[in-house]
Amino acid sequence: MGIVARQSIKNFLWSNVGIVLGAFYTFLIIPRVFEENPAQWGLIQLIVYYSQILIPITLLSIPGVIIRFFPSFKKQGRVNDLYSISIAIVAVFALLVAILFAVFRGYLISDKDGVEHLTGYILIVIPVFILSSFYELFAAWSKVNLKSTFPNFLKDSFLKIWNFIIILLFYFHLIQFNTLLTLYFSIYLLQTTLMLIYIKRFERPRLRLNRSVIRTTLKKEHFSYMLFGVMGSASFALMNKVDMIMIGKMLSLQEVAFYSIGLAFVAFIQLPEKSISAISVPTLSHLLEKQDHQGILTLYRKTSINQVVLSGYIFLGVWINIHNIAAYLGPKFGNIEYVVLFLGLAKIVDVFTGLNGTLIGISKYYRASLVMQLILLVLMVATNLVFIPRYGFNGAAFASFISLSLHNIIKTLFVYVKYRIWPFSFKSLLAILIGLSALLLNRFIPEFEGFLADVMIRSSIFSLFYISLVLVLRISGDLNELAGSLIPGRDIKRKHNS
Repeated sequence: MGIVARQSIKNFLWSNVGIVLGAFYTFLIIPRVFEENPAQWGLIQLIVYYSQILIPITLLSIPGVIIRFFPSFKKQGRVNDLYSISIAIVAVFALLVAILFAVFRGYLISDKDGVEHLTGYILIVIPVFILSSFYELFAAWSKVNLKSTFPNFLKDSFLKIWNFIIILLFYFHLIQFNTLLTLYFSIYLLQTTLMLIYIKRFERPRLRLNRSVIRTTLKKEHFSYMLFGVMGSASFALMNKVDMIMIGKMLSLQEVAFYSIGLAFVAFIQLPEKSISAISVPTLSHLLEKQDHQGILTLYRKTSINQVVLSGYIFLGVWINIHNIAAYLGPKFGNIEYVVLFLGLAKIVDVFTGLNGTLIGISKYYRASLVMQLILLVLMVATNLVFIPRYGFNGAAFASFISLSLHNIIKTLFVYVKYRIWPFSFKSLLAILIGLSALLLNRFIPEFEGFLADVMIRSSIFSLFYISLVLVLRISGDLNELAGSLIPGRDIKRKHNS
């Protein structure tokens, strides 16, 4: 197995470990830890979200420039120049963004909370996004040297493990809230320091900044790439965070905390999509290069059906137990049924339409991807402005469902117009019917005494029914083949999607 393949597998494992651990403690621990003061968790979430929005603006797509153009700089013997100008640009923009954020911070959080003592902590965003920006810069330097596993470990699993430990310390009253904030966000300093030490082990770039380096290192093509890249990455970051940001401004920090629990369930639902995309994107790129239209169609439909079957299983498994989940979360955090419903449906629509966004993004039509992101951003802001005042954070979830559904319809139609292919087939209809049948079956399952008993029995009946139909009806050839390899003595033949 080659180095790229080995690191791809390790990256996938570390990434998923981080997602699962983060969703686990968000669901099981957070409602207990912050039951008396949910606004504290809302503040932490808002700091993280604002930081994630400011990072791509600060970076100006410099990590992308490093990864894209590193070979040519290395060939010219100008690696140190690239390193130096990258550090300088990120430092300058970090300072500018920090000043702007400090000036306008008063407009970013709702004053309806009655927790003015918490809103002053929003300035923590500044060191967090600055440190994270330099971390991404150093991580890009590591990746161009074919060292991607450690950066991904630091960013995903290491971060979640650290946060989990700090939250437990707070839960057992070993630290106060001020100390919690200090320790919780000190991980970004530790991440960046470890990343810098790591790259010094195999690469020793030197800072060398003078007028010649500033004037001659970056050319027109680099600035063009940076402009397009920062517009794409910034709009992508904002469209994924706008609902939480608008809840924090239009409602309160408590609602931010409650909404974040619903987002944790969506993280579970999208696990299959992340896994399948990691495998499918390189294949899709190869097929596009060969102009293999039939191969693209087959992959397009196969990823769609695999994603909807797996993500649908997780979503339905959560939804049939939503009453148990609400009871466990309690009266404050448990009122998220509609958040889970609408965000879950939005994700199902997204996975159902397959690799439409990826296909556009890596094809010759990649500029259209930015236009569609901007359309989605406008849609999300507009729908949130309409629905949040009327329905609170449930309205934000509904706004996301409407916006993401329209966004995916536009992308799917665009792919059809340009390539004359659909991600849907007769098996797509069967997948929908299986899901609806499983929901209908759930209505006839009585409620059992005890939280764990009801969850286990209900989930077992649902799983047996859902998985049996998927395999018997051969919805996915890949899943049938996988099942055949796991069941001794059974030969479930593979049958390709059509």
